[in-house]
Amino acid sequence: MNLLKKLAGISLIIIAAILSLAIVVTFVRSIADSIVEIKKSTSLGISYLLGCIIAIVIFILITIFLFKKGLKLVKNPKQPEDSIDDIGT
Repeated sequence: MNLLKKLAGISLIIIAAILSLAIVVTFVRSIADSIVEIKKSTSLGISYLLGCIIAIVIFILITIFLFKKGLKLVKNPKQPEDSIDDIGT
């Protein structure tokens, strides 16, 4: 069970890393494409830029969630410690 959690956590972290690389590439490409469209003085460039930014923000939130969930699954659970006062009783 513990091994299965660690494998799932590692796979989530790998998926999040691949998504983060895709986000960077997509962001650069969408900025370049929207600059070309804005130079043509069309409203398509502005709407394309806004749509891409909204999609990138959504993918960033998904990536952050995957990283957090993966790290939570990989960590060892904390062992409850006895208080120093409970030892003598």
